[in-house]
Amino acid sequence: MDITQWYAVSLGCLVGLPIIGRLFFSITIVRTYGTFYLRKHITYPQIHRYLRRSGNALCLAINVKGVPEFIKRSGLISIINIMPLSLGANMNLIVSRCGISLPTYAKLHQWLGRVAIVEGLIHVAVAVSYRRLNLHTLSDVAALTAGATFLVILCSKLLRSRVYEAFSNLHLIFAAVAIGAIYIHIPSREQLKPPVVYLIAAVSLQVFVAAVRFGQVLYRNVRYRKPLNRVSIRAITFKRPYERDIPVSDGVQVHVRLSRPWKPEAGQYAYLCIPGQRGFTKNLLLHTGNGFDDGSGMSAVIEGPYGKELKLDSYGTVLLFATGIGIAGQLPYVEKLLEGYRNCEVKTRRIALFWEVESELQTAWVADRMQHLLKEQDSGRILDIRLFVRGKFLSSETRRGNYEQIGERIDITYDALDGENVKAEMKGRKGLTMVSLCTNDETGDKIREAVRGMLDETIHLKELDFRPTSDEKVSALKSMFKRRKGSVGSV
Repeated sequence: MDITQWYAVSLGCLVGLPIIGRLFFSITIVRTYGTFYLRKHITYPQIHRYLRRSGNALCLAINVKGVPEFIKRSGLISIINIMPLSLGANMNLIVSRCGISLPTYAKLHQWLGRVAIVEGLIHVAVAVSYRRLNLHTLSDVAALTAGATFLVILCSKLLRSRVYEAFSNLHLIFAAVAIGAIYIHIPSREQLKPPVVYLIAAVSLQVFVAAVRFGQVLYRNVRYRKPLNRVSIRAITFKRPYERDIPVSDGVQVHVRLSRPWKPEAGQYAYLCIPGQRGFTKNLLLHTGNGFDDGSGMSAVIEGPYGKELKLDSYGTVLLFATGIGIAGQLPYVEKLLEGYRNCEVKTRRIALFWEVESELQTAWVADRMQHLLKEQDSGRILDIRLFVRGKFLSSETRRGNYEQIGERIDITYDALDGENVKAEMKGRKGLTMVSLCTNDETGDKIREAVRGMLDETIHLKELDFRPTSDEKVSALKSMFKRRKGSVGSV
């Protein structure tokens, strides 16, 4: 086998690597010592970010004998990288069963996509400079079409944060056009030999994933003689004592009544699709109501659940960190730990929840739920909540760095969360300690670095599958429901 075939085999083996890792770390002694050193020296410093770039560079550089071979090899490597992209950009049942988290899968998809596009463009550019392009030949026209499509896909990312629905549809269309153009461009038509076999594998994988996804959606949403899923959308207000309440425009509460009920676990998330409504995203607030009986409910399709639960019952101290909408991923763990504490089922004796938001109004997203946890469920008084507000303070007298106690066990710091908060909290820890992250990358890096400096066998750090990204804007919360899909933490 040549080096491109070895690369294809290596890329395919990555699919089975999570399964092998699960079996390997099921051995107690390996899990105890191997996990500690893996986290300390590989995972927390994120060395894998630098290792994954070397494979493609080596394949393009080793034993290349002239420009024609470089042209052929760059095209082959680009097609090989297209194969795993056929799994899709969203989480699906196959990826979830392999134990791959949503952030990891999203980063892999983005990275492989960029590499495939860059290598494809290199292939086109070098080929055009090496020999004259003949636009009267179908193969050359197809090559030019594939290259132009790659450029469009690369540039269409600019639409993602603004018009997600258009981006998603265009992405699928241009990907199909690129694969078709590549197939026409390939001179060989032997079905069982590279590179045709790679394209057949990519298309077959996409069809298989689509079939599995359709079956899962059908099972979750359709039940004999039962109504379809219904969604009720409720507005959020920031409640102030002795003053007028303030409507919160950058968030809504979504309540789902399932046709086929299932018990959600902490750490799970799902995709929710609401059929198109007339008007722009802001008009979704016009559909708010008080429940399912007032006629305000809308039909919806739910896909999932995905994600796995973190086992926190053996930790004496649990520190939960969240930024923005990441609070939706942490609150189910708080509820489960408090319930386990009341039933004497967990070893946890201290829970600290840290939540960083962009504006003070955003604290209203889950204010009622937090008060309920403290008053109704925390009988042992083991929960403390600390809020961090980065800006957009409600009072003109509030200054950055101010501290305010708004409840017996809730306090607000008007500043960003930093690693010093972790170090201070660690000093009062009890027993085995878990640090759980549902944060954006910027905050996560600060916390990870602080934990790494104090790491020993009694301190563990985990990141939830569902969590915000570093470029997330608060306004994206509304765009989740713009006639398309949106992630709903622990539906």
